[in-house]
Amino acid sequence: CHWYQNLRHMYHPMMAQGDFEMMKPFFGLYESVRPIAETRTAIYHGAKGAYFPETMTITGLYSGGDYGWNREGKQPKDVDCGYWKYAWNQGPELLNLMLEYWEYTGDEKFLKNELLPMAKSVLEYFDTRFAKDEKGKILLNPTQVVETYWSGVTNDMPSTAGLISVTNRLVSLPSALVPSGLQAFFKRVQASCPDLPLEERNGKKQLAPAQLYDKGTSNCENGELYGIWP
Repeated sequence: CHWYQNLRHMYHPMMAQGDFEMMKPFFGLYESVRPIAETRTAIYHGAKGAYFPETMTITGLYSGGDYGWNREGKQPKDVDCGYWKYAWNQGPELLNLMLEYWEYTGDEKFLKNELLPMAKSVLEYFDTRFAKDEKGKILLNPTQVVETYWSGVTNDMPSTAGLISVTNRLVSLPSALVPSGLQAFFKRVQASCPDLPLEERNGKKQLAPAQLYDKGTSNCENGELYGIWP
């Protein structure tokens, strides 16, 4: 399987090196499985758009061991692996990388045929999968902070920071290149992004792993640093 958190790293420096052609297979993999990802969202959650499992086969399916081979008494949406059961940051991270590719290359064909359709699909997942609070802000729950915080999590930093970043960049795309309906959708999702998670420690306000989270950990990642990179 592809592990998104591991696979992504080799692609970030490629743009600075001018190796744009080497990024196309990575984008092509996720575009090729977007239809099955959208179908999965509809069947599992009754929602629209696409999300991509952290451990994903080249056909877009979960790793069998992570999904769970024994399905007795389980619903299709039930995933066994706690390490990635409720992780949604892969889609925003993919959009981040695609936006960087566009900014480096100015490739209008890529923008129209690959970036915009993927952005619409990924954002539709967040827009239709999760409830919204009284202010119209998305409430990311259930969710988790990568592999580290699993329980009691609302509005995890990786997904929240990713949504804020990519929607800010999407609404700044040249208006002549983005259909008006899609521009309006991007602006609506931008307005509904959760606030960046913050907390006070030793009397100082700082980035938090999530808006709410139980303190017990299952790994040792610094999920709050997604507010800085990517």
